[in-house]
Amino acid sequence: MNLYELIETGANVKVEASAKDLVQFAEILIEKAKEVHQINNRYASEVQSGEERWLTTDEVARLCHVSTTTLWAWEKAGYLVASRLGRKKMYAFSDVDKLLHSNEFRKNVSKNYKP
Repeated sequence: MNLYELIETGANVKVEASAKDLVQFAEILIEKAKEVHQINNRYASEVQSGEERWLTTDEVARLCHVSTTTLWAWEKAGYLVASRLGRKKMYAFSDVDKLLHSNEFRKNVSKNYKP
């Protein structure tokens, strides 16, 4: 298990990490940031053309830093509702963007954040 996976589990542990572990962790964070940046760039270009951008469940989970199970719970609660394209769930980027910038979302993230 690497540092990133350990952090994602939510475990509250003390860890001794080597320089190699820290470099691997940094590389994972950079890759995740690149993914989010690519999604945002795709959306920005489509907004200029007036088209709605649709995101997959995995893309939304990465943007919101939650699991797909959390997205399912949000849908059941009416917090973030997906549309269906055949069998596939798709989320309007505009809805995700509103959620990410809402005060309620920010409060929940800071309340649930455990360093």
